[in-house]
Amino acid sequence: PAETTDDSPPSNEPILGLMLARSRTDEASQGRSVFVIAKDSCYAIDSVTGELMWRRVIGADSPFFPVVTSGAQPSVLLFDSRKQELIACQLAKSKLIWRQPLKARAIGKPLVHEGQIYLPLEGNRLVRIDLDSGRLTATVKFSQNLATTPVLSRDGEYLLVPGQMAMIYALAIRTQASQPALAAVATTFTDHAAGSISAPPLSMGNLLLLCENDRADSARLRLWDAGKPTESMSELASTRIEGGQVRDAPVLRGNQLVVPSDGEQFFAFVVTDEVGLAGIAPSGQYKAVPADGKNRIQSPLFVALGPDGQFWSAGTAFRRFEIVSNSIKMDSNSTAPGIASQPLQLEGEFFFVGRKSRFSDAVTFSAVEREKLVNPWRCIVGDAPLELLPTRDGGIVWVGESGTLYSVGKNRLAQGGFDSKAGTDLELPLNVAKPIRATALHDQRLVVFAVGDTAQLSVLTTSGQVVGKIDLKDIPETDPVLLDDGLVLPLSGRLKMVPLSSGKKATQDWIAPVGETLEHHWAHLIRVDGRELVACDDSGRLSRIQHREGDVPHLAEVAKLQLEQPVDVRPVLRGESLYVGDAGGTCRQLNVSSFDTDGQATLSAPIKNLWSTGTNTLVQSGDGKLHCLADGNGLPEVWAFDLKKLNPTGPLIVQESDVWLACRDGTILVLNATRGTEVRRIALPQSLSLGLRRIAEGLIAVGSDGTIYRLE
Repeated sequence: PAETTDDSPPSNEPILGLMLARSRTDEASQGRSVFVIAKDSCYAIDSVTGELMWRRVIGADSPFFPVVTSGAQPSVLLFDSRKQELIACQLAKSKLIWRQPLKARAIGKPLVHEGQIYLPLEGNRLVRIDLDSGRLTATVKFSQNLATTPVLSRDGEYLLVPGQMAMIYALAIRTQASQPALAAVATTFTDHAAGSISAPPLSMGNLLLLCENDRADSARLRLWDAGKPTESMSELASTRIEGGQVRDAPVLRGNQLVVPSDGEQFFAFVVTDEVGLAGIAPSGQYKAVPADGKNRIQSPLFVALGPDGQFWSAGTAFRRFEIVSNSIKMDSNSTAPGIASQPLQLEGEFFFVGRKSRFSDAVTFSAVEREKLVNPWRCIVGDAPLELLPTRDGGIVWVGESGTLYSVGKNRLAQGGFDSKAGTDLELPLNVAKPIRATALHDQRLVVFAVGDTAQLSVLTTSGQVVGKIDLKDIPETDPVLLDDGLVLPLSGRLKMVPLSSGKKATQDWIAPVGETLEHHWAHLIRVDGRELVACDDSGRLSRIQHREGDVPHLAEVAKLQLEQPVDVRPVLRGESLYVGDAGGTCRQLNVSSFDTDGQATLSAPIKNLWSTGTNTLVQSGDGKLHCLADGNGLPEVWAFDLKKLNPTGPLIVQESDVWLACRDGTILVLNATRGTEVRRIALPQSLSLGLRRIAEGLIAVGSDGTIYRLE
């Protein structure tokens, strides 16, 4: 039987800030939802208003898009990759109906037929599950993994499904006199290679279409006679399409077939399954003009066919096409540029399009009128915070990877839920192609870097106000630091100071010494005080840099130290000591002024992270443990804690006698700072990005999609 108890929610309702832009606000919800998958969650969006109706965490990399069903009650099928479970939820509120643990990952989406769900799994299995109860009613084992989701024979009595290689299986849906349900009644030898089938097969009446990627730059469309599923199928014809492989699902409407291919190509065919005439005949082809190397994007292609030879596609943009006179013509208008992230959904006159950008995994989701291609609303979900700061009034402000600025006040934070008014677009350069970066300065300002047609630095206050913009020629290689006279940028081979206020003299750059390598790159900058910083490059060279006044203000190196190993982890400054962990596993306590070694210890594995507990140094080592080290000769170990595969992320927070540390899987560890014993463990339902932050009302944990969890 299936389980019907859902996971317990967090003790405090979390809040998710969203960006929602609407061209009209007078249209009322009709209670219907469409779906988005982003990061580790499924989002149900109101199809009219664009408002978020509900959200459910299902884990990253979902094997299939939500499947809406109409059994005893309207529901949506999801796969929870955290627990390897198939789950059914109420369509309106996401309340759990049932969940069935499968102990294996799904291959493709489930096929729902006559109240039963058919789902292929890794580990050479296919299972049948009752739609209403979630009960596992049958399992069949194969000699190999299946390649895709099964399809139905024309009479609905058999499943047809290709194996990972060489075979197509025909399975009886019903129990027969001599064999149980899901027994193989026939096999067809196809000789396709392992991994050559990406798109699911397509049932076309008495025909079965199999798209085989047998070459690197083309694919073979193979047509099989599936009219007698209990017998081995015969291959009727094959057609080769040139210029790319077929990775995405072909679509059929009536007798019109459209097959999408790499390079944003589309091949149209007319299909007939009449005896003696069965086959597919080409009726048109379209190939997008390839962009130059810099702007070229590889995108999935999701196609929806309409009447009168029309079809729509989401790829590098949302476009409308028409099949006419043995050709495919594209409408000159397009919308929703980006990288298509999910299948198209259609309701009435509107398609719903999800896409990512070249620089972000956040999903922009919008309604698109299918003829005029206009967008009445768009929202952004799965927008991982790049940096977050508390505001003076007890709220928070953060920048998402999409380049959106979010702000949630103290009272709204305490209420929890969804805040669709939290996000506003930042003004970015045109054609941003690289990930946006954000850095929190010590004076509680945010610096945002974006590179498109130009490189731009923006300075924001915690109230969300942009107080400065600077055009740059280069993008910093790591986080900058703020000194009294300006922001120090770690550019390739040099350090550059940029004043953030008027009336400052220009400061001469500090040029890194030329070593054995022709290229020099920075790894870390650490602010010491208003006049000095420590710079660490990718070779393990430390430099203490000072800003000096005079006729020509300049940055000068006043101390240096070359370590034997690179420093992959950001050093920690506490008082007059700088704690540095290198790739060889050595942790050093250095005098920040002279770089003299005041203490040193070598661990058994490379150092992965460093934190200060206020009196000691906490080291995450590659041996899977946290090591608490005291100051002084030998950096004596105070205690060690076995992480047991947990991976900490973000800052360490000291609360009274305890230290709090977030882990990427959503675990919050609370350890006694003196003894290293576990005081408490909190399990949050999703992965964390920035880890923990301290705000006026206590501690918060930051989810990978920007969900904020308030911790007791």
